[in-house]
Amino acid sequence: NIRMTLNGEDIIAWDPFCLDEMVGETGTELVAEGKLTVVSNGEKYYPTLNAYIIPHKSDYSSKEASKKAKISNERQGFYIYRENRLIYHGGYLGMRAKEPHHSLLRVDYSFDHLLDDALRVDIMKSEIQLDEELYNHIKTKFLPGPIKAARERYDLKKQKEVFLQAKTAHERSNRVISRQENDLHISK
Repeated sequence: NIRMTLNGEDIIAWDPFCLDEMVGETGTELVAEGKLTVVSNGEKYYPTLNAYIIPHKSDYSSKEASKKAKISNERQGFYIYRENRLIYHGGYLGMRAKEPHHSLLRVDYSFDHLLDDALRVDIMKSEIQLDEELYNHIKTKFLPGPIKAARERYDLKKQKEVFLQAKTAHERSNRVISRQENDLHISK
């Protein structure tokens, strides 16, 4: 609920999950919700872990809307928020390499200050280190489904693009052949 300006110009917030109503786009899909329980100092805490597949760049209503989504290899992966402050973005915490086929996947991992010790948040609140059990759970149990869904959406779009290009690739030659066929029928 703040307004920020730079040289008199409003700084517009960016929603990595493309859920912001201001964008006016639809198509982001929640593909997985993590049911995490983290124990710290004998207490149980429940951080949120949600995986979203954002629309393919060709599914936006305009090039401007597509640009706002910032689809790229650098933007895929985890967005980790501590107390609603972004402390990590665009990567997989060493769980896997970035790949173009997964560029539509963005994972929201949010927690509050009560998990600082359990998640080994550094003093500057700019980095975390997941403990081995949590790391392995996210890597092996949570992440494979969203990775597969991102790849399927990306590949499906690519297949449609190739089909449309192939459909029109021979249009000119088909017209020439058709004319020649017509000429042959007339001369009989």
